Amino acid sequence: MSTPVIGDRYWRGFGFGLIVAFLAFLAWKTSGEPWCAPSAPSWLPWAEPEEHCVRERISALAGWGAVIVALPTVRMLAKQIRDADQFHKQTIAMAMEKQLILASRTRRRVNNEQRRIDRIKANIANMNASAGSTGHPTMLTQATAKMVVKLAENFDERDFDEFENITFVGATYLRSVRKALGAAQQIASPASKTSGGTTLSARDLNRIDNAVTRAQTHAKRLEEHAKRYLKRWEG
Repeated sequence: MSTPVIGDRYWRGFGFGLIVAFLAFLAWKTSGEPWCAPSAPSWLPWAEPEEHCVRERISALAGWGAVIVALPTVRMLAKQIRDADQFHKQTIAMAMEKQLILASRTRRRVNNEQRRIDRIKANIANMNASAGSTGHPTMLTQATAKMVVKLAENFDERDFDEFENITFVGATYLRSVRKALGAAQQIASPASKTSGGTTLSARDLNRIDNAVTRAQTHAKRLEEHAKRYLKRWEG
């Protein structure tokens, strides 16, 4: 069985009834007394007739009556303040939850990209070593080219932008990394569609290597900021 809820109308009626009952009691108590009475017997030197009057007592009690009437209003305002405070806390909690999820997702994606970057860097080192030992032109394999293209696509994810909006990582780092990866993607794109790979000039391979190195540096920076953000808010 649910407990009935007592509303503010009930408290207003209760306060009004209390005042009426009090005034009725006061009228009954003072009905046999004169409207004004001396403060002391008239034969005393300090006696002042008509010093204490019933009307003065009623006037003095009017303030207390106003307080009683105002109690329901004060209670209603206090409830509204509590509700507003609770709503504010819930709003902040929801916003923080979204930001924590974003930071956690950013850290996870950055970890995935760092593993991809390590494989690309290792493949580029092997390509350079092979070209140097054989004297043949540098070959960019299809697998490595696909990883370069995928790296450039993943760094365009909106998660990175949204995360950098809630914590300062760098003013232009992400933009410059994307620009470098975009150029590397254009170089690697033909090889990603050819099963045998394509030959690259040393200049183009160096541009890919530099772009991947910049992505690696920014990935580490993003990971560090994501860890710091989660540690600060999760404790």
